[in-house]
Amino acid sequence: MAVDIGVQTIDLKAAADLSAHQYGAVVVDSNGRAAKATAAGAFDGILYSKPDALDKIAQVSGTKGAVHKVLGGGTFATGDKLTSDTVGKFVKVTEGQRSALIALEAGASGSISSAYAPLREQGEEDTVVTQALTANAETITIGGERIMIDAGGTARTGTILGAGS
Repeated sequence: MAVDIGVQTIDLKAAADLSAHQYGAVVVDSNGRAAKATAAGAFDGILYSKPDALDKIAQVSGTKGAVHKVLGGGTFATGDKLTSDTVGKFVKVTEGQRSALIALEAGASGSISSAYAPLREQGEEDTVVTQALTANAETITIGGERIMIDAGGTARTGTILGAGS
């Protein structure tokens, strides 16, 4: 069952009827309104209310360090990194995409699941790169000052040290 913990919202005006988009990805448009995110991987927050017309109040959260409810746009597993798709739903990242959330439970298209928004500075989102080095595919995730390598199911983590460390 999806939960949210530590979520704070701000009130914006809706750019359209977003009543069917609760827990979906939104952007702040050029008029300062909340609009459904339409570019893969590009969103400003998560819609928490159901505004049913232009200029109705849209409660939007972008709280880092919180657990959010998210609207699924495809199948993903617990622990998968998530991003938004071209219809403002959340999906598992693919090669080269940036991740902003981590699934805390499995999800599917149209489902509501919980996802964690890690504490990071602007621009520190993870970028997933996959490269087959052996018969097993290794996944290397680099973000901020950490690195994670999944070597065929055995996850390893470490810290990226600066020059001279």
